[in-house]
Amino acid sequence: MKGTSILVALCAVLVVLTNRMMAQGMPSAPLVWQSNGEVGVDHDAIQTAGPPSYCSPCLFYGGDSDIASVNFVPFANGVSLGWKVGKPPAENIQVYSAFTVPKGKTWTVTGLFSNVVFIYTDVMDPSTPRWSIRSGMKAGDGGKIIASGTTEGTATPTGRNLGNDCGGNSDCPEYTILVQLPKPVKLTSGTYYESVEPLCTTPQDPECATALFYLSDTFDGTETTQGAHAYGPKEPKGQNFQNSPYFGVNYVQIDEAYCTSNSFLGVACDWMSDGVIGTEQ
Repeated sequence: MKGTSILVALCAVLVVLTNRMMAQGMPSAPLVWQSNGEVGVDHDAIQTAGPPSYCSPCLFYGGDSDIASVNFVPFANGVSLGWKVGKPPAENIQVYSAFTVPKGKTWTVTGLFSNVVFIYTDVMDPSTPRWSIRSGMKAGDGGKIIASGTTEGTATPTGRNLGNDCGGNSDCPEYTILVQLPKPVKLTSGTYYESVEPLCTTPQDPECATALFYLSDTFDGTETTQGAHAYGPKEPKGQNFQNSPYFGVNYVQIDEAYCTSNSFLGVACDWMSDGVIGTEQ
């Protein structure tokens, strides 16, 4: 498939929903997925407005993934033994995406979350996602770490999945990975970047030998703006970064230029499906 060699280098995954092709992949990790389009139900879709119930009190949510779209592109994001490239998992790979604290406001952040597609697993093991808040990120530069940690978290199904033809896996479900921060983080006005990464690094757990994790992107049915239930300040467009010394990726910016250069629709790289919990003063 066109662009696969570039995807190998950058470890991004394009999901194309079709009933005519079987899933394809590379020996180290599946990098291109096709399913039969029998996607799961978004149980939050019954809401007419507002963020999903788990974003409470909600400061920001990028929006639901449109997992049924042929232009849905999730990006490798997590730490797992499943990425087999002949060395220990170390940090594996992370995606950071931007959010903005409005001018004149201060946010007290108490939680972070991201919506992540699980491949070949239904578990986090250990159940302690890694998380980070940064500032000043740009291509090739990880910026400044404001706060970070590895904290007990939850993995809750969103009700969305890739259908019954996901590489022999059971549906490839999407989960909300949520952490309550051990200590509130105060952020003054400006742009920040968050990452929440599930782990599967327990050698005794056989699922960790194959587990792979991918952060969902988000856009609405018109493919022009953020997805359903987006909430709070608009998510900065194309301000997403992927990093992995493990794969030789140095804070690559995920934006429309990145997408179109890989033969994806530009909007697939605009926004990520994640959010911030807390209060505003």
